[in-house]
Amino acid sequence: MSRNKIDGGTGLICLLGNPVTKSFSPQIQNIISSVMNVNLIYLNFEIEHNQLSKAIEGLRALKVKGFNVTIPYKEKIIELLDEISPEAKEIGAVNTVKMEDGKLIGYNTDWLGYYEAKLTCTGKGFEGDSVLILGAGGAAKAIAICCLKNNCANIMIYNRTIEKAEELVNNLMKNYSGRVNFCSIDILNHVISHSTLIINTTSAGNYSNVNLMPIGEEVPFKKGQIFSEIIYNPSETKLMKLAQSKGAFCFNGFEMLLQQAIKSWEIWCNKKIELDKIEEIRSLIKETWTF
Repeated sequence: MSRNKIDGGTGLICLLGNPVTKSFSPQIQNIISSVMNVNLIYLNFEIEHNQLSKAIEGLRALKVKGFNVTIPYKEKIIELLDEISPEAKEIGAVNTVKMEDGKLIGYNTDWLGYYEAKLTCTGKGFEGDSVLILGAGGAAKAIAICCLKNNCANIMIYNRTIEKAEELVNNLMKNYSGRVNFCSIDILNHVISHSTLIINTTSAGNYSNVNLMPIGEEVPFKKGQIFSEIIYNPSETKLMKLAQSKGAFCFNGFEMLLQQAIKSWEIWCNKKIELDKIEEIRSLIKETWTF
């Protein structure tokens, strides 16, 4: 692997958000550029809430190749861009921006990342899946659209705040009528037992909430089901361990994190990363993976 040195020709890509100190994006993106022998450096920039528009104008002036956007700016960034992709418009959030001919164009690679993650981890797409999504935030919407675009049979949305679940369902029904509904707590166990794919998109169980679960412990997981987290730290959440103990096949959020990063890099560089290179990138990231 050729490790690029910073020189007069080094291009800049970066992450905008608040907070960003715990983000693994620099680790991942700098390994990708190094493996691909492209002279780029990736940095985190923590932007105060009243400084986003100034930051964007600064990046325009610097003619950066592109940047990622994370919480809390994935929605707010849209009004500051020149164009957004159809998928980003449908999801209502942008996590990747490319500078092209002086224009800032927004994309969403979260849904693509989840598609590739499931395909990589299970060898299967979404066709025919009965899906239960835990949570009703931005990640839930991106993943729901991923499942729906790729021919899942149906989706149920569960959230402790029913109004948020209903809001997301109503939003999705505009384009996917008849395939989406919300799941109330009184039918949750029934829905779990009849789902082929269950996805936790909440933060319950992450490094700051390791003992939390988004649902109760009497969960009817079973052999043959797939359970996935978008959490990657810790590598196994409390709910994931429970699902595994009942025989479900489980994968965490690492592969989604990797795949959405790869899709972002491909957008910025207009270059496809081949499977052998992805294997090398994955291996190098895991070698240096620390929490």
